[in-house]
Amino acid sequence: MTKFEKVEYWIDISEYDMETAAAMLESGRYLYVGFMCQIFNINRRSCFHG
Repeated sequence: MTKFEKVEYWIDISEYDMETAAAMLESGRYLYVGFMCQIFNINRRSCFHG
């Protein structure tokens, strides 16, 4: 897997996590929204640092 493919993979995962967080926000599951946003942040950093 090339570096570009790895970045694409992490971006796809991050987009999925943000969609999940949005769905949970709409349903009032606020604790899980915070968790998913933290996961998004970890994935975002992975794109740029590793």
